[in-house]
Formats: sequence, C-alpha cells, structure tokens
Amino acid sequence: MIALILRNDTATAPPMALTLIDMGFQVICVESLGAADAMVRGSQIDVVITDELIGNTLSHNLLLSVERRNPHASAFVLTDKKGTDADELFLLLPSVYALLPVNAPTQMLIRFVNNPNCL
Repeated sequence: MIALILRNDTATAPPMALTLIDMGFQVICVESLGAADAMVRGSQIDVVITDELIGNTLSHNLLLSVERRNPHASAFVLTDKKGTDADELFLLLPSVYALLPVNAPTQMLIRFVNNPNCL
C-alpha cells in the first residue's frame, strides 16, 4: 500500500510518514502539488493525506486524480471547514474518508487510517 503526504507545514509530514511506515505503508512525501501530481501519475496511491489548501491552491484536483487512478483510495483532508462547507467536500470528493482539523495530531490521523473500513 502506498501513502502520499502533502502538507503545507512540511515539518508535520515526517512523524506521519514514520508511523505509516511502521504500519507497512510505502510513503511518498512531497512539498508541492506539481510533485504530488507526478507521483500520482507514476504510482497507484492508496491513501492521501493533504491539506485542502496548498499555498493558494486547492488540492481537489489532486484528490480527483488519485481517485480516477484508484477508485478505492482513501483521502484524509486537513481543513478548517465545518458544517455544510465540510459536507460539500464529501459530495465533491468521493474518496474523502475523513476531514480533520489542520492542526490534528498525528495519532488522531493514524487512528482513522488504522480503521479497517478505511481501506
């Protein structure tokens, strides 16, 4: 299984990556949407962990691209959206498994990834 991590705060990616590696994932950490797009074209991604907004650009196209290549992929989107704004993301991006706060601790995210219904 391959996980792709794209975060605005690149310092948060290594702890996530190490935990995912311990769970048996191959992990790709990237710093830009362009690099993430290239990885999606070259690999079948199973799990995506990304901020909804990377710099000034939404990551929605990346998530749709992952889903097009692997309809069973799960996406974890870190966002500040709540309520109906958050509901719209679930409708727009079927691969979204969970929305988490941007500052969510690594262990919270890992609990979701570790859920047998996730993958």
